[in-house]
Amino acid sequence: MSKAVPWPSVRLGLSQAGRFSEGGSVTVAVVDTGVSAAASALSGAVAAGVDLTAPGRGRADGDCAGRGTFVAGIVAARPRDGSGFAGVAPAARILPVRVTPTEDLVAADVLAAGISAAVDRGASVVAVTASSVADSPALRTAVLDALRRNALVVAPATTQAARNRPAPAFPAHYEEVLAVTALGVNGASAATGESRVDLAAPGADGVVSLAPAGDGHVTSSGDEVAAAFVAGAAALLRSYRPELSAAAVRQRLLDTADRAVGPGFGAGVVDPDRALTEVLSPDGGGRPASPAERMPRLAEPPAAPVSPLWTVLPVAGGVAAVLAIAGTAAFVVRRRRPARAHPRTPSGSG
Repeated sequence: MSKAVPWPSVRLGLSQAGRFSEGGSVTVAVVDTGVSAAASALSGAVAAGVDLTAPGRGRADGDCAGRGTFVAGIVAARPRDGSGFAGVAPAARILPVRVTPTEDLVAADVLAAGISAAVDRGASVVAVTASSVADSPALRTAVLDALRRNALVVAPATTQAARNRPAPAFPAHYEEVLAVTALGVNGASAATGESRVDLAAPGADGVVSLAPAGDGHVTSSGDEVAAAFVAGAAALLRSYRPELSAAAVRQRLLDTADRAVGPGFGAGVVDPDRALTEVLSPDGGGRPASPAERMPRLAEPPAAPVSPLWTVLPVAGGVAAVLAIAGTAAFVVRRRRPARAHPRTPSGSG
């Protein structure tokens, strides 16, 4: 374990956002390979879930492939002494829904069943990090039904499971889904021109998260990694502003995105702190309120150091890759933004 704070946490200002919400009372479903309850940083956070690949639909709180646990760690890993890594929403609860035992593509109708199972079991944020390259009426219906039942679906804009280059993925192709592309340390996006993109988040150049067991960390990259950060941000917002519908949460994440990036990132890079605290113009359009409507901004803590090297452990299923991250320089330093409103008193649990 390393005490250094990973670059995605610095880039997204998670320490600032954590003063207002930690995602308490929110259940985030991870529709993928299952989530290991044996990962120490997820101890007590993982529900039994449901395994749609098993006869009788058994539990999904184990993970042989590792990808679901990796995603869940980004969403909700609890802070641990001696480690600088923690999830975006470390008080959120994880509901695992296994739709595949591997990292391969999943049939669209199976993803549809996974989304429905997640919503049926009370998830208000559904991270569908397994993907299909095919459309289906059942999948579209499941997405629309989730939104009708006040659950927000977040998914990777592309998948690399089908070929050697990213391919547009479902369910992210649907407008009702928050489609997320991966941002690298240097600001590059891996999205293809064919894919639909709403937001960007860290997901390239090796992102740290959890191995399926023990205290080890592994690294991975891809749009599914980026989608996990957006799902975590949605959990923070759903906890801090429970009056907002899933559609309103989706729109607020878009309206408050960091637009200081080039093309290919949709509305911009997800900004959890601003999503929680910004007072937007009452006439809509995602514009900040006028200066007269804003409250004084709280002082920001200094940026945490970024580790120049991650030591990672191998994990089955091909999730992990050893990566040395050298000199991240100014790319991970958050830009200064205009003053913003903090309408509520910060709390540790939202």
